[in-house]
Amino acid sequence: VMLSASEQPAWAAGSKTIRPEVGKPLQEAQKALQAKNYAEARTDIAKAEGVGKLTAYESYIIERLKASAAIGAGDYKSALASYEKVIVSPELPAEEKVGVLDSYVKLAYTAKDYARAATAIQQYQAAGGTNAQTLGLYAQSLYLAGRYKEAAAQINRQIASAEQAGRKPDSTQLQLLASCALKQNDM
Repeated sequence: VMLSASEQPAWAAGSKTIRPEVGKPLQEAQKALQAKNYAEARTDIAKAEGVGKLTAYESYIIERLKASAAIGAGDYKSALASYEKVIVSPELPAEEKVGVLDSYVKLAYTAKDYARAATAIQQYQAAGGTNAQTLGLYAQSLYLAGRYKEAAAQINRQIASAEQAGRKPDSTQLQLLASCALKQNDM
């Protein structure tokens, strides 16, 4: 989750400003991220965060960079925590929210935090997300989180939708539905 091209010039352009004492270590962190030196990036981000009395925009940029550094370092727990702050930040541009939620869903799923992935998919869909691959993770996330009844209901909706569109349900859906039934002792 690198800063988008539109965010980078804002540091200098002044539409949204970052104080120099915060901006300098963040620029160093950005360079470290580009060099895949995640430990150094995290150190630089901590320096920026340590300045204190951060503006909402400074906090937002810090969390975006923290997420990138954490992902690079394989620290998915920290990355998810930063994503959660980014998602609720008033500084997150509306046009980027769906993309950020999509990344958050996939990160939660990769981190095997299936309950969080299921909740994030609901947020993603509510924000207007339509990526079939991302939405397709919902039933699997519910199942892997042990929420078999909800997973079965979701799979049944998917099957009904496929049938209404003249398509046959795929074998994976049927197998997952059967497994949900078995997990609930529903013979």
